[in-house]
Amino acid sequence: MRLRKRLSEKPLPSGSGGVTYSLTFAALLIPMTLAIINSTYTGIQRVIGFAVWGSVIGGMAGVGPLLGGWLVTGFGWRSAFWVNLPIGALILLGALRVPDSRDEHASGHDPLGIVLAVIETTSVVFALIEGQKYGWLTPLRPAGLLGVRFESVTPSPSRS
Repeated sequence: MRLRKRLSEKPLPSGSGGVTYSLTFAALLIPMTLAIINSTYTGIQRVIGFAVWGSVIGGMAGVGPLLGGWLVTGFGWRSAFWVNLPIGALILLGALRVPDSRDEHASGHDPLGIVLAVIETTSVVFALIEGQKYGWLTPLRPAGLLGVRFESVTPSPSRS
């Protein structure tokens, strides 16, 4: 009970940009993990690595909202952010086990690739969240694909 009270009373720091940094590095995490699996494993081990990765990501898509709902219901909305501390610690421990690249000519970071990945991910998320507000999801004219015509259908008012 005291933990619940302590978590719900502390305000989150505002204006620190922490959410922006968190989302930026979260957007970088997925391509990095795939690249690590691709460069670390070969043959059937690579296939198993990608299968495990996909299973974990898919499972977390289901577990995440359940865990978040339980935390918010039981301990307040601020508690949902505390779950990132043990996850971050596990990621740091896992990073110590990642071997160096096998490529002798590896150049380190790819700044242009990082910037493009962040811009692309941010654009997709922005479009999904704000697209309807700006009318991006409302078709201006019928569309066609492979000879099939798609049109927007507006329901007519029901007659009483």
